[in-house]
Amino acid sequence: MASNSRGDGTPIDTPETKVALTRAYAATHYRIEAPGQTLFLRIGQRDPRLEAALQAQGVSRASLLTAWNPRSHLVPEPENRARQARLERDLAQAGWHCWPTVHRDPAGHWPDEPGYCVLGMGASELDAWLVGFDQNAAVTVEPPSVPQLVWHPALRTTD
Repeated sequence: MASNSRGDGTPIDTPETKVALTRAYAATHYRIEAPGQTLFLRIGQRDPRLEAALQAQGVSRASLLTAWNPRSHLVPEPENRARQARLERDLAQAGWHCWPTVHRDPAGHWPDEPGYCVLGMGASELDAWLVGFDQNAAVTVEPPSVPQLVWHPALRTTD
């Protein structure tokens, strides 16, 4: 997942499952390797340093996403690495500027997931990437709003 994938692989077909995943995403620590500094993002919490870093790059928004563990199903590391390499290649080919990220479960129950903070990508551009990489959700940053979870389009109707 962004920490885009958390959980035990159970389909999100009940409100309880989605609530549990929402809590897991909210607990996730998102580490962003911006030029010259390491930043930390938490859903629902503004970070002036992150906002200043985005502004310094001339962007007003960003999205954090990963290709690891699609739909909260643990997959073997070689498959995850291949998926992440495809994400990196596709983002570069599409012209997106990115900073590396690591999405970490502070309780250690879910493995770290590398990802990217995609500069300039907001919620409106994110859907194709969520669908294309079969991710439950991602995180968007659009200051002055707090970072928010954005669900895969197919999961938005299960609220």
